[in-house]
Amino acid sequence: MLRRQERLVMLASLLWLVPSWMISPSFASHPVTVTGVLKGYFLSPDGTLKVREVPFAFPEKPTVSDLPDRLFPLPAGYYLQGKFSSSEPIQSVWLLSGNGRLLWRRHYPEGVLEEDMPYQVGGWIGLRGEDGLSVRLLVRFVDGKETVIRPRFPVRFERVLPLKVDWLDFVRIAEVAHLLKEKGKEIWEGFSLDSIPFLLEGAEGQWVLINHPKPPKGFERYEGPLPKVSFPMTVYVGQQMSGEMRREEVMGWAEKVNGVWVAGLRYFPHWWVLTDCASEGYPIARQPDALQRLEAIIHEAFHVWWFQRIKVLPNATGSGRLQAAVAKLVEQECMARALEAEDEEEKRLWVKAFLEQRKKRRHLEGANEEQIIFERWRETIEGIATYVGKKALKVAKESDYQPTPEVEWDKEFSGYWQDLDESVLAQWVRRGGGEMEPQHVLGLAHVLFLSRWDTGWQRQVMKGKSLEELLEARTKEVVLPSDLLASLEEQVAKRFKEAIERSRGHLRNAHPPEPSVPIWFYLPELVKLAEQFTEQFGNPLFGLNFSLPEMDIRLSSPVWVKMEPLKKRVGILWDARKQLIVLYRPKGMVELKGDGLTIRGYLKVTWDKDGVHVHPDSKPQKTKGGASTMMRKKAWYAVVLPLALLTTSFAAQTTFAVQDQNEEEEISVSGTLSGLFYDGVSGQFQYAELALDDPTISTWYFIDEEETTLHLTVLARQGNSFYQTDATFYITLSFSIDDNWQFQGIGFGWQPRVQEGPRSGRDKVNVEIIINPDGSVTIKVTITKPDGSSYTFTLLGPSVPPPGTVTVTAVLGDAEKIPDARALEGRTSANGEIWRRSKPGKRFAFSCSGQVNLQNIPVADDYTGKATRVTQKRRDGQVDNSACLGPVTSQPVQFDVRPQANHFVFFIFWQHKGVRGKVRVETPFGINNPVEKIAEVCLARQAREGEIPDFEIQNEDGTKTGYVKIETAYANQNIRQGSNQYQGINWVEAEFFLPYPDPKGGLYDLFVFLIADSFPIPSNYRWSPSYGWSVVSVPECEYSRPLRNPDNAHDSFNSCSQSVTKDIGLVVTFRPVEGGDDGIESPIGF
Repeated sequence: MLRRQERLVMLASLLWLVPSWMISPSFASHPVTVTGVLKGYFLSPDGTLKVREVPFAFPEKPTVSDLPDRLFPLPAGYYLQGKFSSSEPIQSVWLLSGNGRLLWRRHYPEGVLEEDMPYQVGGWIGLRGEDGLSVRLLVRFVDGKETVIRPRFPVRFERVLPLKVDWLDFVRIAEVAHLLKEKGKEIWEGFSLDSIPFLLEGAEGQWVLINHPKPPKGFERYEGPLPKVSFPMTVYVGQQMSGEMRREEVMGWAEKVNGVWVAGLRYFPHWWVLTDCASEGYPIARQPDALQRLEAIIHEAFHVWWFQRIKVLPNATGSGRLQAAVAKLVEQECMARALEAEDEEEKRLWVKAFLEQRKKRRHLEGANEEQIIFERWRETIEGIATYVGKKALKVAKESDYQPTPEVEWDKEFSGYWQDLDESVLAQWVRRGGGEMEPQHVLGLAHVLFLSRWDTGWQRQVMKGKSLEELLEARTKEVVLPSDLLASLEEQVAKRFKEAIERSRGHLRNAHPPEPSVPIWFYLPELVKLAEQFTEQFGNPLFGLNFSLPEMDIRLSSPVWVKMEPLKKRVGILWDARKQLIVLYRPKGMVELKGDGLTIRGYLKVTWDKDGVHVHPDSKPQKTKGGASTMMRKKAWYAVVLPLALLTTSFAAQTTFAVQDQNEEEEISVSGTLSGLFYDGVSGQFQYAELALDDPTISTWYFIDEEETTLHLTVLARQGNSFYQTDATFYITLSFSIDDNWQFQGIGFGWQPRVQEGPRSGRDKVNVEIIINPDGSVTIKVTITKPDGSSYTFTLLGPSVPPPGTVTVTAVLGDAEKIPDARALEGRTSANGEIWRRSKPGKRFAFSCSGQVNLQNIPVADDYTGKATRVTQKRRDGQVDNSACLGPVTSQPVQFDVRPQANHFVFFIFWQHKGVRGKVRVETPFGINNPVEKIAEVCLARQAREGEIPDFEIQNEDGTKTGYVKIETAYANQNIRQGSNQYQGINWVEAEFFLPYPDPKGGLYDLFVFLIADSFPIPSNYRWSPSYGWSVVSVPECEYSRPLRNPDNAHDSFNSCSQSVTKDIGLVVTFRPVEGGDDGIESPIGF
C-alpha cells in the first residue's frame, strides 16, 4: 500500500502536471482497456435538448449511429460509469476531468486486473460540464510504472454554454405558451404569454431575461444556441439587479425589472439530476419537480398579466393580537366545514359564518380599513393565480390537449395530472396553509365557491372587485342560527386550551437553565408578541416561531423569556453549558445556531457582559473577517460561560473563540474534510473538499471503507503572541456486523476509525467521530493546551445513510399453490444469518420463532440471508414432520435495505402434505342432517410385543391383531350428499386428509371406521364392510437422509416428494346389509 505521504505528493503533482502530461519512456507500455458511458443533458446543434448517453472507450473509438457529430455541454452535472482492465496488475487509478480536477481515485494494495468505476454496484461518478468532459485516467501498476489513458468519444464536445440557468425552463415556458394558446379560453379568457417577460435566476448571481422589452443597462443580447421550441424567445444575460438579498419564494415570484413586470423563476442548482441514477440505499433529490415548475410558470405569469391590468396595492400589516388567535381558528374552521359540506345550502351557511367570523377577528385585531383592503387584495391575487395554475393542469389532463414534444425532453415529466380534493384543501385551511401560504389556500377556496355560484365572477374581479366582496354578495340572503358561531367558538377554544395544557404538561417540572446567559432581541414586533404570550401562557413558553422579512426565529421548548419593555428588548435565557455558533453567510446573511435555536436573517450579533445582542441589520455587508476581528474587547462569557462561542464564515474560516478565566486567549480553528463522498442531492460519487462550516455538509455521505482526510489549523493569540498548530487526521467509516452490533447504542453497523497524521505546533488536537442514530455524523474536536486545559467543540460532518429495519419471517410454503399468493401457509422456527455479499466474512446470526424484527440494519443493496429450520417435538412426543427435518437451509434470499424503511424477507421451507382419500356411504334409510363427519381414518402399524394397541382387527382364522395409530383424521372435508330416486338410496361422501407420518416414508395400513350416529339403520341390519382397509405407500422426504458432515445442511431449493399430496381416491363405500342365519351377507335394495 502506498504511504500516505507518497499519495499526497502524487495527488498534488496531478493538479499541475495533468495539463502537460506526455507519454515518456518511464511510463508503462502495458495494454489497458477502458470502456464506459457519460450521461446527462446536452444541447445538439439542431436545438434538441435531452439526456444523452455518450459512450467512450480506449484504445478503440466507439461507433454510434444515434448521436450528432458534436454536442454542447451545459453548466450542469453529468454522470459517468466505466470499467478498466489490464494484462498487468494495477495498483492505483486516478480519474480526472478535462481541466484536471480529481473526480475519483482508488487504490488496490494487492493489485487488480479489472475493476468498475466506481466500484459500488450501479453507482455513478459526478463531474461538471465546466470541468471538461474529456476525462483522462492516470494508472499506476504494481511494478511502479505509470501511464495516462485518454478515453475516446464518438462526438466532439463544444465549449460549455454560458447560461447558468435551468435550461429546461426554456422548454417549459414554450409548453405553457402552447397550452394557453390551445386551451386558454377554458383556463382564463385572454390570458397568454405573448406579452409576459420572464426572469430566470441563475448561478453566481446571473440573470437571464426572456422577451423583456427594455433590458437594464449591462444586459447583453445572447446570440448563442438555444433549445429549438415553437415559442419565440429573445434572450438577454446580465447580473442580479435587486441588491444583495436573495428572494425566499420557493418556486417563483413577480417583480419589476427596469420598470417592467417580469415572472421570476428561482434557480435550483441540481435541476439536472437524473433520479434513475441513484445508488441503491442512498437518497437523491431532484428539484424542481417537473409539474410543479409548469404550475409555477403559469402562476407567476398570470401575476404579471394581472399586474399589467390591475393596480398593485402597497403592503399593510396588522398587529396580530393574541386575543384574536381563537377567533382566527374559528374562522378557518368555518371555511373548512364549507369545503367539506355535501350540499350547496350547507356550503353557503358555512361561508356566511366564515365571513361573519372574519369581521369579528378583524375587530379584535384592531385592523383598519387599509389593512382589511390589503388582506382582501392579497387573497384575491394569490387565490386566482393559484386557481389558474391548477385549472390549467386539470384542463391539460382531462381534455384532448397534446403537449409539445419538447416537454418530453425533461426526463422527470410524466404527463399532466391534478387531483386537488376539497377535503384536502379543507385540512390545509384548518392548519393555516398546509402546503401553501394562507392567502393562497383561502383565496383558492374563495374561487371554488364563486365558480359554483357566480358565472360572472371573473369579469367582476377584472373590474377591481375582491373575492371576499363577491362572496359576501352571493351569501347576503343567508341567515345564520343565532348560536352557531358562539357554539363553535366554545368548541374551538376548548380544544385550543386542551392543546396548550398538553404542551405545557411537559413543562411542569422545567427549571430555568443554570448557569444561563440572555440572548437579547431588539425587535418591537417580537417584544410585543412575547409579552402577549407570557401573559397568556406563562413562563416558559413551549416554543417560539417568529418570522419577519429581515429575521426568522425558531426556538424549541422550553423557552424562558425575560422581558425588558422599557429597553425595547426581550431576552431568551440560554443554557451557558451549550455551544453557540454564529455563521456568516455570503452577501450579509447571518445565522445564530445552538441546540434547538436557529436565528437567521440580516442581523448584527454582538456580545458583552450583559449577554448576546441581536439587532436587525438594515445595511448587511459581506463578511470581511472571522472572530479575530470581532473580539477586540473582553468577551461577555469570560465571567458566566464555561463554553466557547464558535464563529464561522464562508468568506474566511471556521473560528472557535475561547476566553480564558485568568488571561485573555483567543483560539480560532479552520478545517476541511476531503475525499470521495456520495452527493445525496445529485446521486453521484464525487471527490470533494468540504468546508466544516458548510451548511449542506450533511447532504454528503461517507462511503464504506473510503478514507477521508481532515485538515485542521488552530491559531491561538495570547496578547501579542501567536501560536499555530496544524493537524491531519485520516477518517474511515466501515460497515461492520458482529454479534453485538445492535446493542452498541451508536453506529448501527457503521464503525468509525480515526488515525492521527502529521501534526506541528504547540497544542494537542484530538478528534472523535460520533455516529448518531438518525445517520448524522458529529465531529468532536478537543484542543489541549500545554498547561493541560482543554476546549471542546462539535461540528456536523457528512452523514451515513440512516438504517432500515428487516422483518424476517420463516414460513411453510405450499408447493401446490405456487405461484398463488396463498402459497405461504404458516410460520415455523428457524435460525439464520444475514451478510453483505461484498463482505461475506462479517455475518449476523439470528433466531426466528416464526418472525423477528432486525432493527437498525445499515443501508446497502447487496444483502443475502439464509435460514435453517428448527425441528421440534410434537406434544405426543413424535417428531414434527410438518416440513423437511433436515437440517434444511432455505434458498438464499437477496435483498436490499433502504433508509428508514421496513423490508420483509421470507425464508420458505416446503410444507409436507399427506394422504388424501374419499369415503362414501349409500343407504336406503334416512340420514341425520347435518352430517359433520362420516368416518374416522388412521394410518397405523402393528403393535409391537408388549405394546398396548389402540384397536384390534379380527382375522379370518378368528385371531386378533393389535394396531397402534400413527396419524388420525376424520372424513369431514368437502362433504357432499344427494339421492338416487331411481335406485331409492341416499348417499353422502367426504374427503379425509392424513399428514405424512414419517419423513422416511414406507408402507402403512390405512383403516376407515364408519361413524354410524348420522346413519340410522334397523336393528337387523349392519354395515358392510365393517371397516375399510388399504395399504398406502408413503414417499420419502429427500432431505431426511443423513449428511456426511453434520455441520452442513440440505438446500431446499426444490420441494421434496412429501411436499405433494398423495391422492388415493375412494377407499371404501359403506352400505347397510341384512344379516341371515346362514351367515351370508347380501346387500338390499340394489
